[in-house]
Amino acid sequence: MTTRQENRMSSLLAVRKQLNENISIWGGVVTFAMVVSLFIAKIVLIQQTEMKQKRSTKGITGGKKTKQNELIEKMIEGASAIQSFASDTKNEDLYELVNYGEGELENMADSLLKDRGQLILDTVNAHAADLVGEGFDGADILELQTLVNDYEAALPAPKNAISNKKTATSFLKTLFTEVTDLLEKNLDKKMVQFKKSHPEFYSDYINNREIIDLGTRHTRLGGTITDSNGNPLYDVIITAEGADLTETTDTEGEYLFKPFIPGIFNIKFEKAGFETQTIMQVEVGRGENKTLDIVLQTQGGGGTGSTMSGTVKDSAMMPIGGAKLELLGTTFMVFAKPDGTYLMTNVPSGNYTLRVSATGYMTKDIPVAVPASGDVVVDVVL
Repeated sequence: MTTRQENRMSSLLAVRKQLNENISIWGGVVTFAMVVSLFIAKIVLIQQTEMKQKRSTKGITGGKKTKQNELIEKMIEGASAIQSFASDTKNEDLYELVNYGEGELENMADSLLKDRGQLILDTVNAHAADLVGEGFDGADILELQTLVNDYEAALPAPKNAISNKKTATSFLKTLFTEVTDLLEKNLDKKMVQFKKSHPEFYSDYINNREIIDLGTRHTRLGGTITDSNGNPLYDVIITAEGADLTETTDTEGEYLFKPFIPGIFNIKFEKAGFETQTIMQVEVGRGENKTLDIVLQTQGGGGTGSTMSGTVKDSAMMPIGGAKLELLGTTFMVFAKPDGTYLMTNVPSGNYTLRVSATGYMTKDIPVAVPASGDVVVDVVL
């Protein structure tokens, strides 16, 4: 993100937080709730686009064209159902959000097609109950999710991950323009109805909508997480409670919320095999780059145990990023990185069942014997 985009994103996150905290005020106003759903979907898409810039190159799968045609066909079905519902409810913004023709989709760049597929998927998920009457039910949503995943796996990684900085910058610019239009032309105007009935809610919204130009001083929260021996901990889940923000540590044990929201939050740190730790009342000022380093203690105060690692791939030997791996009957759970690799540390010796699951794939249970010390490698194909 550029400096300006990061400042704008901080404002968007503050607006989302305020809306989530006051759903009792606006939740019953159907047209307002619809616009909020679209607004949140846009934020998710911006976050996903930035995350994809970090992915690595993986190569090309041969059946991409077939997967593209199947995805476009299902996207059109989902978009048509949304537009039918939008017409019935006279929601022009919702109608235009998914207004893509088949020819337009067929000529779209790979990365844009995948992201538009994700946008349509997010939208049908947000209106799942409303679309049953339009002939697009839960089975259709699951099929669309599978097709989006399959198409992403078939893409050349430079496109799949939007690793080309110029492409990513252009797409982010488009997304920020779209979410700004949604706010200025719709949500801002709908917010006026609460000016008299809920003046504090309205005033806080207006304040959060203000984009403060902090120059290069961004509002961020980051740090390093280690075990009691000083070893960096990978895949620690960090949650800013009340802010609807989550990050995970990288292989160096580092994490960074970029951007963050000014305010006071409880920050929770979780990792399988370690005691969960929550730091209360962490204050982050506007424009502050706050550092919060943490040492996590092994559960039960025992030894370091063993390490379990491996990769998760599909039948075409493509990595399945985000696959969930858990040792049944324990608190050990990790998610595979974008390249399909995973790592569990401090696993006590014993016999376990490793359950591996991912959206669009059959769940697999694998018996695993973990020795008292050493490394265990378990590669998985779903």
